[in-house]
Amino acid sequence: MSVFSVLPTPFDARGDFDPDSLRRVIDLFLADGVTGFTALGVTSEVARLTDRERDVVLDTVLTHVCGRAPVVAGTTADGLRTCIEYSRRAKKAGAASLMISPPRMAKINSAMTGFALRRRGAITTPAVRPPGGTLDQPTMVALDRVMNWVSAS
Repeated sequence: MSVFSVLPTPFDARGDFDPDSLRRVIDLFLADGVTGFTALGVTSEVARLTDRERDVVLDTVLTHVCGRAPVVAGTTADGLRTCIEYSRRAKKAGAASLMISPPRMAKINSAMTGFALRRRGAITTPAVRPPGGTLDQPTMVALDRVMNWVSAS
């Protein structure tokens, strides 16, 4: 039987990555029988890390594990190109495999759909501001996909 654990990413009192604490966690988990690790997963506080910090965390894990257990690297990103880049870097660093989750997508509601339809000129009712006043790029991409599907129907 195999047990893989998602590693936390410890931080010090200043909010900086704490590699010594991560090494202690790895040793504790190995002593308790963990047979593999996942680094940079969603529960690893990966959203708080810069790209450089991601590399340092993964390097810390791979160096300290030193082949004693396989390491899965989380390479999820909001964009495909970024995900591919994270995946290439993880492979080059020596990760045994990758864990990739679908990117987060905003929940599309009727107000946002109406806003997008008006924006594209598909309907001409008075413009309504979307919830929160703006739409971010991932939301607009999702809405654009919906609009393409609607216009093809």
